[in-house]
Amino acid sequence: MLNDHSNKGKRVMRLYLILSGVFFVMSASTLYSQTNEAAEEEKSKLGTFNGRFLYDGEPPEVKPIGRFHKITLDEPLRSDPKTVRRSGVASSYYRSYLRQGIRPNTDDESLLVNKHGGIANVFIFVRSKNIPPPALKTGTIPPVKLQFKNGQFIPRILGIRVNQTLIVENCDNFAFNFHTYPHRNGADNRLINPKTDWQFTFRKSEYIPIQFRSDLQYWASGIILVRDNSYFAISDADGKWSIPDLPPGKWKFQTWHEKAGRLTNWKNGRFTFDIKTGKNDLGTIKLSPEMFKKD
Repeated sequence: MLNDHSNKGKRVMRLYLILSGVFFVMSASTLYSQTNEAAEEEKSKLGTFNGRFLYDGEPPEVKPIGRFHKITLDEPLRSDPKTVRRSGVASSYYRSYLRQGIRPNTDDESLLVNKHGGIANVFIFVRSKNIPPPALKTGTIPPVKLQFKNGQFIPRILGIRVNQTLIVENCDNFAFNFHTYPHRNGADNRLINPKTDWQFTFRKSEYIPIQFRSDLQYWASGIILVRDNSYFAISDADGKWSIPDLPPGKWKFQTWHEKAGRLTNWKNGRFTFDIKTGKNDLGTIKLSPEMFKKD
């Protein structure tokens, strides 16, 4: 008799656990669906900001940095006073690549203009401090990867958020040092050995993009923008850019380019734009060649 009651109790408990599990799954599914619907509804109220930067003149020729492109294995090692301060060290490293059948790209890519006049690598980002933060999304923010491959940073122009992980990966057979030149964050100068990586985060937002480079492979450098939100963009090879998911409102934007600094089409490179729900277009902005002749 006791066994019958015991077995009946176990069956009731098992049924209870099954029904509880089903209820939990249904509740979680409903909550997930409601969250997605709310997120989609909220996203439909946001705006996208587009535009394009054009070079107002004949596209400039991309020239090499120093004389690295002329180095051969059979010429004597010498320093070139017309290149960079550590050209002797850099030349030695350059030869190391040549011995492995690799000729690193040493073109000066600080100003890239395509045949249609599109200017690549123009930064544009929200400067307003009172703009609402981006809506939280499920999961963590994926890391940003920066590779050092064949003696060059890939990509050499990038943006990242505060506390977002940056993975600096050395794909080469030679060590390099990752040297940053920030304004608000602490400077880093880290030696990264071959076939290894280093991960870190920026703790503060930067007012303008900052430079990074390798002091050993001195021809290799890049630019990174660090912001505390995702409201930024970098123009592509055709000069086009797009900032999605902007909340409606009048926001101040900052423009900046590696060669020109703050774009002089506006005072200090800043302008205000009233973002509406849906598509917003700044149009085509022509940039004077004189702007890019700064030392």
